[in-house]
Order: sequence, then C-alpha cells, then structure tokens
Amino acid sequence: MKKLTGIAVLFAAIVINAYASPTGTTTNNLFVMPQDDYMSVQWYPRVGLENFFATAGLSGAANLGFAAKAGNAYIGVSYNGHLFRQVDIGYTETKAPFNGGADKTFKTYDANELESVASLYHSGPYHNLGILIGVADMGFRLGFFSTYQLFEIKEDSAIEEAGPPPVTTSIKSAKFEGGQLNPSFTWGMAKDLTPNGIRPRVGLSLRFGVSSTEVEPYMGATTRGKLINTDNSTGIGLSFNLGGYTLKRTESGFTTSVDFTYNFSTTFYGENQYSWVNTIENKINTEKKKGRFVDNGTNQYFITDIMDMSHTITPSLKVIWNSDRVGLGTRLDLPVSINSSGDARYSMNNYSGSSYEYQKLDSTSSVGVSFDPYLYLGSQFRLVPNKFNINIGAGIDLSGIGQNEKETKDFVADTDSKEVDAITSGTNSYFRVGATLFLTKNVSLDAYTGVSYNRSFNFTGTWNSLTTFGGILLSLKF
Repeated sequence: MKKLTGIAVLFAAIVINAYASPTGTTTNNLFVMPQDDYMSVQWYPRVGLENFFATAGLSGAANLGFAAKAGNAYIGVSYNGHLFRQVDIGYTETKAPFNGGADKTFKTYDANELESVASLYHSGPYHNLGILIGVADMGFRLGFFSTYQLFEIKEDSAIEEAGPPPVTTSIKSAKFEGGQLNPSFTWGMAKDLTPNGIRPRVGLSLRFGVSSTEVEPYMGATTRGKLINTDNSTGIGLSFNLGGYTLKRTESGFTTSVDFTYNFSTTFYGENQYSWVNTIENKINTEKKKGRFVDNGTNQYFITDIMDMSHTITPSLKVIWNSDRVGLGTRLDLPVSINSSGDARYSMNNYSGSSYEYQKLDSTSSVGVSFDPYLYLGSQFRLVPNKFNINIGAGIDLSGIGQNEKETKDFVADTDSKEVDAITSGTNSYFRVGATLFLTKNVSLDAYTGVSYNRSFNFTGTWNSLTTFGGILLSLKF
C-alpha cells in the first residue's frame, strides 16, 4: 500500500523537490527563501525580482537555476541532477579460451549488475529540467525528469550468473536500458482569488517506464539472434492543489490556514517481448503480447489485464507564529489513499521446446484504503535579523492504518477466496538543522544537514535504518 501511495504522490512531487532551498527543506516549507518560489507557478511573484535571480548548490546532485524578466513576462529555468555521472559497470579482464576457441583477452561482467541497469527504479543518475513562464497573474511550467540509463557491450565478452555453480555465457553484444522518462505540465494562479487566499494549481505528468535487456549469445561457433526481454510501462498522473486558505490572522503574529491536495495515478502496460533459446531447433524464439512477462529463474509467467490505480486526498492544517526574531510553525497532513489493482496470471511452464503453452492460473483484484497522517515542524531563529538565521525542523510519520481487501480466483483448483488484511505502515521521522547567511542584501548562502530514522513493519518483522543527508546553496538576486 505504501508503494502505491508513493507512486501516486511521485507525479506531483517530481518537479517540486528540485527547487527547495535548504531553508525550505529544513523547515518543511514553513519558512522559505526565493529558491523555493522562483519555479513555483503559484508563488513566483514572491521572489520580488527586479533584474535577475540565480542560484547554484549541491545536495547529492547539482542544483542550478536562473530567473529574469522579459517585458511583462517572468521566465525561470532550472536543472537538478547528475551532470557528469555515467553508468559504471565493473568487469574482470581475462586472457583465456573464448567460447571454446583460441585464447583471447575478453571482459566478464556480472549478470546481476548488468540487469540492475535495466531496472525501472534503479539508483543511477537522474536529470530534472524545468522552464517556467509567468504572465497575466498565472504560471505555466514545463518539466522533464529522466532516470533513463543505457549500457552497451559491443565486443566479444562473457556474462556470469551466480551459482552454485556459476554459469558463464559467451556473447557477441548486449544492451541494457532502464529508468523513467517523465514529461510534465503545471498551471497555476499567481495571485489570490479571494481576500483570504486560494491559488489553484493543476498538474499533468506522464511516465514512460523503460526496462529492456538485449543479449546476443553465441550458440556454438556463431550467433543466431538476440534474446530481447522488455518490461515497459506507461503511467499518467494528475494533481490538484487548492493553494491555501487563511482561516485566521491575529495581531499577535499567528496565522492559521488550510489547504487541499488531490493526486491520481495509474499505470498500464502495452506490448512487451520475451525471448528464449529454442534448444530443439537451435534458434531464438520470441513472444510479443500486451502485458508483462515474468521470469523468476524457475518459472515463467505472462500477466495481463493489469490494473493499477491510486487516489490520494490530503487536507492540511498549518499554523505559523512570527515575531521579529523567531518563527515557529507546524503543519499536519491527513492523507487518505484509495488504491485498486488487479491482474490475470498465465503459466508458461508447458514448454514443448519450440514454444510455450499458456495456462490461466488465477486472477486477482484488490482495493485498499489507508490513512497515514504526518506532522511537520519548523522553526527559524533570526539571531542577527537580515544577516544570520538558524533553521530547525522535523517530520514525524504518525504511523498509518488501513485495510486491504483482495479477491482471488484460482482457475486450476476452481476456487474463489477473499482476504482482508490490516495495513500498518510503520514510522518514519527525521530531524534537520541549517543556517542562512546573508552575505549582502543580494547574496545569500544557505545550508542544512539532518538525520532520518525509519522503522518499518512487514511480514518478516521490523527493520530500522538511520540515514544522514545535507545540502548547500548560493543564491543571488538583483
């Protein structure tokens, strides 16, 4: 359930997180800097631009941004990602008989490492580009996020699969592709529609998932084709944000406001391909079908009629108190997610040597509802006003609850079953601290660091992890 909810939120968040300043990140956007607003379709006017704004920083990846005016229009551009990071796969180089022939110097690659390149959710490099145009009290932003990576082998090599015993395959060439391509468009109002707020934002995002392996193995002294296996998918995401509505503002510095966000996502599969070695005819056979092919090393399955859909509704309550030297804030998010999924599974184990026979095994459908509140805290201490600030923040996952109902039809045993499971998401919390130094009225240096603690629950028990992180950013506004 957590994974489905995360995918739903991904589309809305994918072009927002890249623009957060260390101040905004530390205080959970309860206190912000121009870096938080310069690419926001709702809040870019708060930058207070006269000529231009520029920013550069590091937080595990490069952050570069620039904004300027062109007549009556506001134009902002940004980049976040790994400018020079490439896919790096290790290998061992050996001089030995190759493919049962003469001695030759060739490289041997680890199969698991190569296949990790072709993963949809790999940990490799990413790139996030954005262009914002602000005109007529509105903002229009185009975004492109990519985790796509490619690794090719263009010479005689070997691929080794772990055993026991290890299996080594001699190949002529290979290509591994994986990752996501996410174009997006966001529109928003840049002024309040009522005296107390409301600046709506609507976003649309597409996700093209790529997972493909292509290996040309030697079959005897020559090759007879390529083993091509794909697991490509397409996703659509929609998001809506109300833009905040102020309930009450007092003379003592308190401001109370509410907000509302809705996210929707769905994933579907087009035609994918599965290849295998036909040992009888000594050639490579290929199947193409709409759905997914799954090979776990022992059994092969074809999965079709895939349905994966998620709705997340998040009301929020925010309270901020400000004085000349201190700011304190909190936000409570109350997301409710409704997730539905289903598929039909076919066995491909009836292998005749030249083809597979498909046998329908089962079909499943499930609906789950979860509630996962999150409390955000932020504070800012202006030790030297307009010169030096200390920022502190924390986030506490209050442990989600929910229920998932799953129906399964077993066509082999001719039975129907229903399961109802309680959902417990575990806890996730973090603490952050940072500082902002205003070097001049036009130049600022912003930095933060923090620690995150996760405690998750699943069918194997519990697990804990502790992670540290940080970032630094230099901004100029003239």
